Amino acid sequence: MRLGRTCAQVCAVGLLVAVSACSTVPSSISRLPPSDLPKGARIQTLEGPLAEVQQSLLAQLRDWQGTPYRLGGTSRQGIDCSAFVQTTLSGLFKVSVPRSTDQQSRVGFEVEPQYVLPGDLVFFRTGRQSSHVGVYVGSRWFLHASTSEGVTLNSLDEPYWRR
Repeated sequence: MRLGRTCAQVCAVGLLVAVSACSTVPSSISRLPPSDLPKGARIQTLEGPLAEVQQSLLAQLRDWQGTPYRLGGTSRQGIDCSAFVQTTLSGLFKVSVPRSTDQQSRVGFEVEPQYVLPGDLVFFRTGRQSSHVGVYVGSRWFLHASTSEGVTLNSLDEPYWRR
């Protein structure tokens, strides 16, 4: 899902995209060496504004990695998936989204999987009435607060997430 932005919040790249072209991305992002990524993740480094979004998200991973999952949590002592997405988008990109996964899934607009960009939200149905959200980083990897691992990076190609 891509979040719509107003013209003042979007870089001129020919498309109205969300965080992936947002001009509020910090300009001095330290690059995270590929060897520091968990689970052997290999993420293709992008160019231009998308590179800044991607590097901001990887820096967020470095800062929050291992923070435990806690349902209803909103801090480094414990955080749930929707609070982590809300904190990430607000802190890195000054983008405000609702607090719950269900509410977050109702903002923005849907994009086809092959067009997902760094900064887009990815949603999963994890049970009959439960859902999960993360932020796409690139190369089929997403950042999220996992119930089993805390804040981490996972691949969309892992069997659990592919379902």
